[in-house]
Amino acid sequence: MLLDVLQTANFSSFLAGVLTKEDHHMILLALQIGDAVLLKFPHDFLNSIIKEGGRFAIDALLSPDNHSQSKSPDLNRMQLAEDGSQKAASLDFQICPCHAFDAGQFSKSLETWTCKLQKETIQILAKHIWTNIFP
Repeated sequence: MLLDVLQTANFSSFLAGVLTKEDHHMILLALQIGDAVLLKFPHDFLNSIIKEGGRFAIDALLSPDNHSQSKSPDLNRMQLAEDGSQKAASLDFQICPCHAFDAGQFSKSLETWTCKLQKETIQILAKHIWTNIFP
């Protein structure tokens, strides 16, 4: 049933598109989903993910210097604090998704809302997918 849903929706295009976003939480989730789907259904999705630009997007995550002219996300430019954490950028997005379900979240000031996700996490998972899934 999951395979039918993924084949009906343009999953490969969606995944490749999310991998080019600037939000590193979205990128991490897309990598996790892509990894799970490609491990479970490699023959059904590998070629379409490559054709839709997923392989290029993962390569861009691993080597952003080689893709500086493209629309690939630059993990170094993603509103990261010096300690590797992300602070709230605007009033439109006041809390990091890492804190979305924290108890007592409204008693904290915006300065204490730092991201728990490190940019190395994305690169580690991207490298895992690159070495274990792509030919």
